[in-house]
Amino acid sequence: MERFKNWCLTIVIVVAVAGLSFSALRLMDSHNQYRKGEDTYQEIADDFVKKEPKETPEVDAKKNDGASQGYQFLQIDFKGLKALNPEVIAWIDIPGAKISYPVLQGGDNSYYLSHLSDGTEGIHGSIFMDYHNQPDFSDRNTILYGHNMKDGTMFAALDAYAQESVCREYPFFYIYTPEHAIVYEIYACYTGWVESAAYSYQFPAEETFLEFLQETSRSSLYDAKGIPDDSSRIVTLSTCTNISRQQRFIIHGMRRESK
Repeated sequence: MERFKNWCLTIVIVVAVAGLSFSALRLMDSHNQYRKGEDTYQEIADDFVKKEPKETPEVDAKKNDGASQGYQFLQIDFKGLKALNPEVIAWIDIPGAKISYPVLQGGDNSYYLSHLSDGTEGIHGSIFMDYHNQPDFSDRNTILYGHNMKDGTMFAALDAYAQESVCREYPFFYIYTPEHAIVYEIYACYTGWVESAAYSYQFPAEETFLEFLQETSRSSLYDAKGIPDDSSRIVTLSTCTNISRQQRFIIHGMRRESK
């Protein structure tokens, strides 16, 4: 009987040690995955992006209202980025959330959930455009997705805009394409559902686009300064929340200028 008890105790210890070892390996693998994503995006920024003072572009003062004042535009090496991955279509810079990443567009909305901007697999995924949209941001509503990572990277910091004070201080975000630097003014921030109007990309009638603008504006947590109209071109930023798998934190910005 004593031998049997010892044998059982040995089995319990072996199982416990195996479980701890497995957990440690998973934790180490997760750490390595996070480190890989962080290092990859830091290397991309170091290799292909420069931040230099530039003159404020000449735009209609009534439309601009200081959109570029105090902002240092980026110099993006799109030739180098496209050599790294031809599906890089843009770069997004959001000063209020300290977000600055390449934007990808694949053949579906799944691939870049699990692939970094250099095309390798990684849990960070990429910031990517909905595959239904035109890559030149000419659609009435262009949708960009990004993970809400636990390490604060990708689109995790978008929820800083849940605070009105952040939006008041940093009401603009910037999108760079190979042809233009485009300024967007935020007009709505809120937590919404995955099937909401925010994810509309086709507007068969003028009225449907106006309804989209009205609904997204009404959904905002606070009244932002920007007021879109039927001539607006919108970019929608979307990331997951910790509330529900069916909810997203959403920001809408309207195009103000380009150069």
